[in-house]
Amino acid sequence: NSLEGISAERIRDEFKKSIETAKSPKKYLELVEEFKLWPVMFPTVYVNKDFINSKNWLVQLATLFRVNENSQIKSQMNKLTFSNLEIDAIIFLKSLLDLKPENVFELSKKKDGVDLDKKTILEFSKLNRLDLRMIKAFMKYKPSTNGRDVMKQFNVKGAEIADKIREIEAEKFSKLI
Repeated sequence: NSLEGISAERIRDEFKKSIETAKSPKKYLELVEEFKLWPVMFPTVYVNKDFINSKNWLVQLATLFRVNENSQIKSQMNKLTFSNLEIDAIIFLKSLLDLKPENVFELSKKKDGVDLDKKTILEFSKLNRLDLRMIKAFMKYKPSTNGRDVMKQFNVKGAEIADKIREIEAEKFSKLI
């Protein structure tokens, strides 16, 4: 169970390929666990052992790393030379675990910065048992409040503007659910 001398890029590429081509990705992950390769492959993150059966490696990594801090995930994935877009996509999927009306505005901004299709978001959500009604509402949701209007209408300044926008957008989102 040694990958000594194997480059980080090779470990990354083989993991991706193994997930995408395995007859059963879940069985592949169970074998990685059985051979105690997690600390060798991903030494600085905790791996969630509730394995799922998905051939989408982004969905797999977001699920495997779901209990880690984003900074830990970023650091580990940088060492394995994942691209910033890939890292951001995994962190965004993980953030869906905490989706609620109060943070929908911030999450929608993050969604705009990642290249994920609806199919991937829905697959992650189903496999991680998220509220699909809320996820589908989130995919339809478009923020429509701007700071200038909030300043004029509510006579707020500074950080109060952002708080008021969050409040307004949370109400709008709640009506979509």
